[in-house]
Amino acid sequence: MRAEYSKANRRPRKAPAEVMQRLSPDKVSAMVVWLAHQDCQAEASIHEAGGGYFARLNWARSAPLFATEKEGVLAAPLPESIRDGQSTLADFAGGDHPISGDGSMGAPNALERVFGHLK
Repeated sequence: MRAEYSKANRRPRKAPAEVMQRLSPDKVSAMVVWLAHQDCQAEASIHEAGGGYFARLNWARSAPLFATEKEGVLAAPLPESIRDGQSTLADFAGGDHPISGDGSMGAPNALERVFGHLK
């Protein structure tokens, strides 16, 4: 749990002692030790831990929004292209779950998708 912020002054408020006890390092260290263990197969993944709670998060990519000559965009895309494509960018059912967060974000990469789209 992060320190809560007052909307009026944006200064952190101190969490109650019982909350701080639940957030002690011993309540998250099991995750840290496991992720560093030689038998752990997790790579380029995101985890969260706190107070005895542990979870793995998934990368997710939305459906692709294209703004290319195929869509009639002959110059550089404009911010309006992004504005008008918000429903596409919010469509995670039409997207995928990349297998890696190592920078490649899984195949195909963005350029491969553009060239595939233009064919």
